[in-house]
Amino acid sequence: MLQSVANVHADCDLFYLIVEKNTIGIPSENGFSVVSLQELQIPDHEKMAFAYGIAEFNTAVKPFFLSFLFSKGYQKVIYLDPDIFVYNRLDTALQALDTFSIILTPHSLHPDKDPVSFLDTVQWEQSMECSGVFNLGFLGLSKTSETMEFLDWWKKRCRFLCIMEPQSGIYVDQKWAELAIAYWDHVYILRDPGYNVSVWNLHERTLSGLSVNGNQPLVFYHFSSIDINNDSIISKHVKNYSFEQYPALVDIFTNYRSRVKANGYSHFVKIPYSYGFFSGGHPIDLLERRLYAMVAERYGDPFESNQKTFYKNIKQYAHDVRFQLPVQNLPLLIKIAPWIFRFIGPERYRRFVTLLAKAALLRNHTFLLK
Repeated sequence: MLQSVANVHADCDLFYLIVEKNTIGIPSENGFSVVSLQELQIPDHEKMAFAYGIAEFNTAVKPFFLSFLFSKGYQKVIYLDPDIFVYNRLDTALQALDTFSIILTPHSLHPDKDPVSFLDTVQWEQSMECSGVFNLGFLGLSKTSETMEFLDWWKKRCRFLCIMEPQSGIYVDQKWAELAIAYWDHVYILRDPGYNVSVWNLHERTLSGLSVNGNQPLVFYHFSSIDINNDSIISKHVKNYSFEQYPALVDIFTNYRSRVKANGYSHFVKIPYSYGFFSGGHPIDLLERRLYAMVAERYGDPFESNQKTFYKNIKQYAHDVRFQLPVQNLPLLIKIAPWIFRFIGPERYRRFVTLLAKAALLRNHTFLLK
């Protein structure tokens, strides 16, 4: 991603944040600066690291990283996700930052005009309602009092509520940032179809070489949910899209995969996530991360435990916490859930509860029609 930016923006300084305990050997001779997580000086960043899965933590540190860059004296900062490739200059966004504090890009600009059915009509709109109207793979900020206020507000939300939980209205950092259009005045909605082209807006954007819809330059493509090792699919999550439908994507996907592999993908993909394990080496389950977040303010270093001692310790810290959650009104669940947990273990319990959550959506019960 940064190499692609450097190809079109020799006038910009480039920074790469590594969300790890160390910078894991990322070379700095590529013309960009490697920033370690520790340099951001996030209070109790180890607690955040334990409370989140890898994708959640990488998004939770975003406002802290942006504040760090402004502290270095920059007046304009553009954030891009690492799975983006830039093909043309971002001048439209940079010029807008002369007037506006915050720039956001919607997932799509138009509804699907040629749906197969009613449900096809709303599927992407429903997805945006869950994950957010705006895609935070791109964000433009200028150094104004509004922006500093926005970042301070955003950091507080991302401390322990940057979670993947669309059923409760939270989708990592993305849904929080959506509130910017209500809270601050100088927010610009960038509607350039060349920005943030991806699987979520292919219904409205036709690529021809490096042009979008015949006359707009492709500024950047967001290779979200790409499978680097499988060149037959566009997205791991949207299985009904194919290269037969979108042949113009073949060249940019082929080129992108080869560039990623040339940058050492096979080496880096094998490196274990340093915040993925207890100190004894046992993997940390998402259930443990969620339970820890409820008492993180008073818990010590959670990594210095094994799975057994973790549950023993967390009960001590949670003893005086009065959780005001809807589950308190489900006495039967409160009685049987601990027994299920002890019988099947944390990981299977988490999968079981996730399955129950899906089963609670009555629209998923179409098997009754067979």
